[in-house]
Amino acid sequence: MKDVFRFFIVMGTLSLFIFLYIREQNEILLLRRTIPLLEKNIRELEEDNLALEYEIDKDRSPENLLKKARLPAYGHLRFPEKNEVISIPQSKL
Repeated sequence: MKDVFRFFIVMGTLSLFIFLYIREQNEILLLRRTIPLLEKNIRELEEDNLALEYEIDKDRSPENLLKKARLPAYGHLRFPEKNEVISIPQSKL
């Protein structure tokens, strides 16, 4: 009777460890399956960032800024004259 009880305890403990090991392997497998999806999302975001950087650079180009300066919406803007500019000497720290 003692041997049967010991056998069931050993089998139960072994079953528990096998169950925990398989559960851990399943979690690892799920993480490995999500990595390619995350990499794809990162690549798409990097491409979008690159496209947006291009649009910003194109919008801020001197040629485009000069074209915008000629538009009626920006007609009130003008360059300041020399007597309107205040310069502050840089202090030595």
